[in-house]
Amino acid sequence: MERGLRQAVNTIVQGTAADINKMAIARLHCQLPSCCKMLLTVHDYVLLEVPDRTAEETACNVKQIMENDCPDFSIPIVVDVHTGRSWGDCKQSEAATVASH
Repeated sequence: MERGLRQAVNTIVQGTAADINKMAIARLHCQLPSCCKMLLTVHDYVLLEVPDRTAEETACNVKQIMENDCPDFSIPIVVDVHTGRSWGDCKQSEAATVASH
């Protein structure tokens, strides 16, 4: 019985988190400049390819867009953004990653 309850609660939590992430990714896609490419999403990671000259600015914008997707939430959404030459260079424990080229 306890296992079933945990699974029921977990399903709602994970489903809600996935919905929030999808809304943030859709908003991000609409607001990215044309020089930036969304390459990959895996769970709650987003991998972007951006020119070196805009990497830091894009990282700040990504964080802003994704954290403010659900302004009515009483619990803040926190997004960690890292830059690097490849996904492997970036910390893989954060929600959004920007890779520059």
